[in-house]
Amino acid sequence: NKGVFTAANLPAPGAGKTYQLWLDHDGTMRPAGLVDHDGTVILTGNPADAGAVGLTLEPAGGSPQPTTDPLLLMSLPA
Repeated sequence: NKGVFTAANLPAPGAGKTYQLWLDHDGTMRPAGLVDHDGTVILTGNPADAGAVGLTLEPAGGSPQPTTDPLLLMSLPA
């Protein structure tokens, strides 16, 4: 019940920003980790009952909820 997200060649997020991952649980986005512009992250939380994983650009340190629409939203297998 773990998920891994791998990123390569993402543009640098910029000063005061970070990429953040989210698990979509029936329309509620839950924080799932922070991503460097390159790297692999083990998702925080259980992806087994999530419908998708999303990626947003957030303030440094992350956010308790997305502040923008996802840059990426990938459906997870049922």
